[in-house]
Amino acid sequence: MFRFFTTSKWAVWAYVGSFVILASIWVQVQIDVMINEWFGEFYDMVQKALGEANSVTMGEYTGGLLSFAKLAAIYKQLQTGVREKEKEETKGESVIKSRR
Repeated sequence: MFRFFTTSKWAVWAYVGSFVILASIWVQVQIDVMINEWFGEFYDMVQKALGEANSVTMGEYTGGLLSFAKLAAIYKQLQTGVREKEKEETKGESVIKSRR
Protein backbone atom coordinates (compact mmCIF):
# COMPACT_ATOMS: atom_id res chain seq x y z
CA MET A 1 0.00 0.00 0.00
CA PHE A 2 2.78 2.46 0.82
CA ARG A 3 5.11 1.27 -1.90
CA PHE A 4 4.61 4.40 -3.97
CA PHE A 5 6.34 6.44 -1.23
CA THR A 6 9.60 4.67 -2.02
CA THR A 7 9.48 4.33 -5.80
CA SER A 8 11.09 7.25 -7.58
CA LYS A 9 8.22 7.48 -10.06
CA TRP A 10 5.58 8.20 -7.39
CA ALA A 11 7.62 9.52 -4.44
CA VAL A 12 7.28 13.22 -5.25
CA TRP A 13 3.55 12.90 -5.88
CA ALA A 14 3.06 10.86 -2.70
CA TYR A 15 4.92 13.30 -0.45
CA VAL A 16 3.44 16.43 -1.98
CA GLY A 17 -0.07 14.94 -1.87
CA SER A 18 0.38 13.92 1.76
CA PHE A 19 1.64 17.39 2.66
CA VAL A 20 -1.34 19.04 0.94
CA ILE A 21 -3.80 16.81 2.79
CA LEU A 22 -2.14 17.36 6.19
CA ALA A 23 -1.85 21.13 5.65
CA SER A 24 -5.50 21.30 4.64
CA ILE A 25 -6.57 19.39 7.74
CA TRP A 26 -4.50 21.75 9.91
CA VAL A 27 -6.22 24.77 8.31
CA GLN A 28 -9.62 23.14 8.86
CA VAL A 29 -8.85 22.73 12.55
CA GLN A 30 -7.86 26.40 12.74
CA ILE A 31 -11.15 27.37 11.09
CA ASP A 32 -13.01 25.14 13.57
CA VAL A 33 -11.41 27.12 16.38
CA MET A 34 -12.46 30.40 14.72
CA ILE A 35 -16.03 29.09 14.37
CA ASN A 36 -16.10 28.15 18.07
CA GLU A 37 -14.93 31.67 18.96
CA TRP A 38 -17.60 33.10 16.66
CA PHE A 39 -20.33 31.09 18.41
CA GLY A 40 -19.26 32.54 21.76
CA GLU A 41 -19.26 36.14 20.50
CA PHE A 42 -22.47 35.75 18.52
CA TYR A 43 -24.49 34.19 21.32
CA ASP A 44 -23.16 36.79 23.76
CA MET A 45 -24.51 39.41 21.34
CA VAL A 46 -27.88 37.61 21.10
CA GLN A 47 -28.09 37.37 24.89
CA LYS A 48 -27.27 41.07 25.16
CA ALA A 49 -29.99 41.90 22.60
CA LEU A 50 -32.57 39.83 24.46
CA GLY A 51 -31.62 41.37 27.79
CA GLU A 52 -31.78 45.04 26.82
CA ALA A 53 -33.80 46.65 24.04
CA ASN A 54 -31.85 48.35 21.21
CA SER A 55 -28.48 47.28 22.63
CA VAL A 56 -27.49 45.54 19.37
CA THR A 57 -27.96 47.15 15.98
CA MET A 58 -29.14 45.31 12.91
CA GLY A 59 -25.76 46.06 11.33
CA GLU A 60 -23.92 44.30 14.16
CA TYR A 61 -26.23 41.30 13.88
CA THR A 62 -25.89 41.09 10.10
CA GLY A 63 -22.12 41.55 10.37
CA GLY A 64 -21.96 38.58 12.74
CA LEU A 65 -23.91 36.42 10.33
CA LEU A 66 -21.73 37.46 7.38
CA SER A 67 -18.54 36.67 9.29
CA PHE A 68 -19.86 33.17 9.93
CA ALA A 69 -20.82 32.78 6.27
CA LYS A 70 -17.24 33.61 5.26
CA LEU A 71 -15.77 31.06 7.68
CA ALA A 72 -18.25 28.39 6.60
CA ALA A 73 -17.52 29.02 2.90
CA ILE A 74 -13.75 28.70 3.42
CA TYR A 75 -14.23 25.54 5.47
CA LYS A 76 -16.51 23.97 2.88
CA GLN A 77 -14.09 24.74 0.03
CA LEU A 78 -11.21 23.14 1.91
CA GLN A 79 -13.29 20.12 2.85
CA THR A 80 -14.32 19.59 -0.77
CA GLY A 81 -10.71 19.97 -1.92
CA VAL A 82 -9.46 17.35 0.54
CA ARG A 83 -12.13 14.89 -0.55
CA GLU A 84 -11.22 15.40 -4.21
CA LYS A 85 -7.54 14.91 -3.38
CA GLU A 86 -8.33 11.69 -1.51
CA LYS A 87 -10.34 10.44 -4.50
CA GLU A 88 -7.40 11.19 -6.83
CA GLU A 89 -4.97 9.34 -4.56
CA THR A 90 -7.33 6.38 -4.32
CA LYS A 91 -7.60 6.34 -8.10
CA GLY A 92 -3.79 6.49 -8.31
CA GLU A 93 -3.51 3.50 -5.96
CA SER A 94 -5.88 1.46 -8.13
CA VAL A 95 -3.83 2.34 -11.23
CA ILE A 96 -0.66 1.18 -9.45
CA LYS A 97 -2.34 -2.08 -8.41
CA SER A 98 -3.60 -2.73 -11.94
CA ARG A 99 -0.08 -2.27 -13.37
CA ARG A 100 1.43 -4.91 -11.09
